[in-house]
Amino acid sequence: MAVSASRRAPSSWQRAYDSQRPYEYQASHPKVASPNQNFESVFARRATIERARGILMAVHGLSEQQAFDLLRSHSQRTGRKLIDLAEAVADRDQLLSRHDPADRERP
Repeated sequence: MAVSASRRAPSSWQRAYDSQRPYEYQASHPKVASPNQNFESVFARRATIERARGILMAVHGLSEQQAFDLLRSHSQRTGRKLIDLAEAVADRDQLLSRHDPADRERP
């Protein structure tokens, strides 16, 4: 005999939220990020995008909006996430600046 949807036992997710204790659910399911982790992640991604935008502005002489538009349009054309492109720009800049021969000549 099939059990109707109204007679099924509530899942752990439903019990946690029905009882107004969402943090109990988060504690029992560690894959769910806490609000602080989400904010830290958002700020870290934002900082990476800002750094990439600054690099593009310096290298190509673009305005802030033009640099962001360049990242965004390239992301849309290639199907890559904006944050992935920003990380690639920042990593490339860090790699090149670390091995720039002109830097070695400075005292």
